[in-house]
Amino acid sequence: MDVVLAGMSTVVPDAKLPQDLVLDWARRTLGSRFAQFERMTKAFDNAGIESRYAVADASWFETPKSWPERNSVYLEGATQLFIKAAAGALDDAGWDADEVDAIVTVSSTGIATPTLEARAHLEMGFREDVIRIPVFGLGCAGGVSGLAIARDFAAAHEGTKVLMVAVEACTVSFCAGTPRKADIIGSAIFGDGAAAVCVTSENSSLNGHNGLNGHIGHSGSNGHNGKNGYNGNNGHNGSTGQKGHNLHNGNKIFIGRGSQKMWPDTLSIMGWEVDEDSLGVVFDKSIPTFTEENFSSAVNGALAKLGKDISQIDRFVCHPGGTKVI
Repeated sequence: MDVVLAGMSTVVPDAKLPQDLVLDWARRTLGSRFAQFERMTKAFDNAGIESRYAVADASWFETPKSWPERNSVYLEGATQLFIKAAAGALDDAGWDADEVDAIVTVSSTGIATPTLEARAHLEMGFREDVIRIPVFGLGCAGGVSGLAIARDFAAAHEGTKVLMVAVEACTVSFCAGTPRKADIIGSAIFGDGAAAVCVTSENSSLNGHNGLNGHIGHSGSNGHNGKNGYNGNNGHNGSTGQKGHNLHNGNKIFIGRGSQKMWPDTLSIMGWEVDEDSLGVVFDKSIPTFTEENFSSAVNGALAKLGKDISQIDRFVCHPGGTKVI
């Protein structure tokens, strides 16, 4: 069963945060509480980021916030991002909301129960019997993992129309508790936004296409796949996003099967710690070395399962975690 990308959309919140403004905020807010702050300001310059977007305006970050306050901002901002991204993808696909059979919602930067698609249900106009698949805890690997889940669901049910929306509001965790190195890095690179795709399956005679969707993460030996940090979305003649503005010009973008890999004793490399007033980001200094030592074999293993090799890949679309990881 072929699965094709029918529509896609990306959105950001209204509040724009120039990098120099964020650095000034971090210096005033974190500098006096973290002795090595000035030495780490290079992270802001080396990130390659001119500006980012946030679900709250700059003034919101000036005063301490409790966990309920932060999560309230997450719920409001993430729901609106969900609605805008979903509406854009549906419009790009030419679908009405009541045509959607299943929704995959990916988000790890706040707690939403009921989940975001339920909160958006009435405004969007989804059917009452729409299948909901919320995904929490995959972190940086969430978007491409969600795409793989949407692809597999569509492949299992011919003609099914699946909407996948990935929403993150990382900035609501800025300035949480006593600052650590990870908080400085997080404030230098994280922003808020959402992306959505519409995928559907068809019984096509166009076999032999080269679509590949790969997602590779790290997790612990206990089998939990909840703190994934390294992922690549690899595509050959079918890379999602290569032809994002030409989906209705006769070009079909096929989505291939996904692949995952877990490593033992890696739960402390990346993820969240639950602090008193927020979710505290976890970044281990071993991330670049771990990537260098393990990424190649993981990608080659995933390709081998699909009967392909690295020479067939035209482009990698990676979530890198910064220039040092690249």
